[in-house]
Amino acid sequence: MQVRAQYDQIVASLGKDEYKPRSVSIADDATAAVVLAQLKSGVAFDRLAREHSTAPHRAGLSVVS
Repeated sequence: MQVRAQYDQIVASLGKDEYKPRSVSIADDATAAVVLAQLKSGVAFDRLAREHSTAPHRAGLSVVS
């Protein structure tokens, strides 16, 4: 049970906030700048990821809340 005790200690130290990072693979710096500007103006991340991502799984992108 030492592993479980250490796990519980680590989890307790993390706090209540949970973060779910998302990223998108972009082909070049110019496109990345356009995508970043669109994100900052409020365009949905999942929409931009589907439109601009070079990742092979981009068609199946979904946002997890």
